Amino acid sequence: MGRLFSAFPSGAPGVGLLLLRASVVIGLITLTPSAGILVVAATALASAFVIGGLATPCVSAAISIWSLLAIVTAATTWLSGVLTCVCATALALLGPGAYSIDARLFGWNRVRLPSSDRDPA
Repeated sequence: MGRLFSAFPSGAPGVGLLLLRASVVIGLITLTPSAGILVVAATALASAFVIGGLATPCVSAAISIWSLLAIVTAATTWLSGVLTCVCATALALLGPGAYSIDARLFGWNRVRLPSSDRDPA
């Protein structure tokens, strides 16, 4: 899964990705206002994964497909579905950012090579 991410930006871009993750969760919650217990449980699980930044590209892609299905079946307004789909697709392409569980698991690592006692010449 570590190869799904190109970078884990921190600072302002990382905060921007955190806000994007929050907007995807809000959009996902608005897609399923009154649904069965199974849909509510799946929404809660996907929301927890996205807001925590765990398996972000995979879960965001699933949310994007879910929002397209909600548009097609007229389960939501088209504007809410399109905005959620666009934000989830952007999040799937960009990755979770530095402030996520994925960054802790798969982020940049410092590799220390052992010092050599040999003369380089």
